[in-house]
Amino acid sequence: MPRESWTDERLDDLNAKADAGFNRLDQRFDRLEAGAISRAEFDRRFDEVNKRLDRADERVEQIDSRLYSMSRTMVIAAVTMSSSMIAGFGVLAAVLAAKL
Repeated sequence: MPRESWTDERLDDLNAKADAGFNRLDQRFDRLEAGAISRAEFDRRFDEVNKRLDRADERVEQIDSRLYSMSRTMVIAAVTMSSSMIAGFGVLAAVLAAKL
């Protein structure tokens, strides 16, 4: 099957899906404009979304503080290991110097 035919069919499928999605969105707006959803219900749903976003913000802050703590621990570990290696090389050099 030629590539152009496949691409055209795939674009037609995508176009049909997009049209169906916009039709559903139009129906939802029509319901809203017709008053099928009350202002109180509309506000309640937005309040629920805001609460979920607040919880998501809290989780992101927790994750951020954990990542900061982990990176600080990794830096401390790297400095400690480097210091230990330098001290070990210093001791090794002193032992070798004493033997010569």
